[in-house]
Amino acid sequence: MRNLIAAALALACVMLAIPARAADLADVAARYENTNPTGWSHAWCARFIRMILPQAGLAAPQANDLSNSFLSLPRTRAHRGAIVVLAGHVGIVERVDRVGVHMISGNWGHRVGRGIVSPSSVQAYVEPQPASAAASIPWPIKPAHARHHRHYRPHHRRRAHVHHR
Repeated sequence: MRNLIAAALALACVMLAIPARAADLADVAARYENTNPTGWSHAWCARFIRMILPQAGLAAPQANDLSNSFLSLPRTRAHRGAIVVLAGHVGIVERVDRVGVHMISGNWGHRVGRGIVSPSSVQAYVEPQPASAAASIPWPIKPAHARHHRHYRPHHRRRAHVHHR
């Protein structure tokens, strides 16, 4: 059954001219739901996307950890696996329906989470490109504000705190 689903997904990607690996990006992001895998305490949505792109076999933009750095990627239409760029935020499209753009992103309530945004708030949908050896990024990258600070140390990974009712 799993092979049949994978074959159907690959066929759909070919028919829609969507890179096959991009369809997996939303699934890769979902693995981190309710966590903060970056260890950063603020403005880490773009860092999260840059972290998961290589896991899906895709290249991250060689810029910085700001959401607008993704605007350098080729534009596409809204589809599962596309990167959605908003003013000051970035995420991965899970689906689009009459309610809005359903996405999963980092730093959504201080964790990887799902949300719905209005299509009118979207700056662009961009297509991640297949990775090459030159496109790999070191991990972790220092935040822009700390790159020249002599006492900089990356945050340690923290477990997500779960509230039980």
